[in-house]
Amino acid sequence: MLAQTVEANSNIAIPNVPAIMCHGATVYWLFTDEFQRLPTVDEFTDQTLSPPAPVIQRMLGLGNQVNGATALNGLTPGTVLVFVLNGEPAHSCVVAAGQRIAGYNQTGWYSSAGAPGAYSSHSMNDVQWNGGVFNRHHVQGALPGQLYRLVAIPENMAKAILRQAVQG
Repeated sequence: MLAQTVEANSNIAIPNVPAIMCHGATVYWLFTDEFQRLPTVDEFTDQTLSPPAPVIQRMLGLGNQVNGATALNGLTPGTVLVFVLNGEPAHSCVVAAGQRIAGYNQTGWYSSAGAPGAYSSHSMNDVQWNGGVFNRHHVQGALPGQLYRLVAIPENMAKAILRQAVQG
């Protein structure tokens, strides 16, 4: 299960990869869970998984917009969450056990502090819903004044996209 893989592999260290960013961590965890092994340096840095944003981008079509805190709290652990701005994945993370959201480089995405370039987990209550009459189902994120759509991709769908990226 992806949520357990995230918790067991929260400290990601890959030789020759100076900093793990959010999409890299999400893809790393999906790969580790799907193939039951850690990706090699070559697999993680070749054009299949690097850069990871295109892999996350392909997942968006299989996800659904999360429309409020009630819907967010109903997501199952292992769901991949993506903050989307202008159709592009701006931040990705994974729903963890205990109504938590786990990921890398999560500074500015939640009301609680994240860790720049490192792992952190946050309560689902820390998602900053816009709450206005317009765009009320959008969330605030790392860029002040920008509103993001929050898209949830079921674990099995996210793994299918990753498998397709790796195996061709």
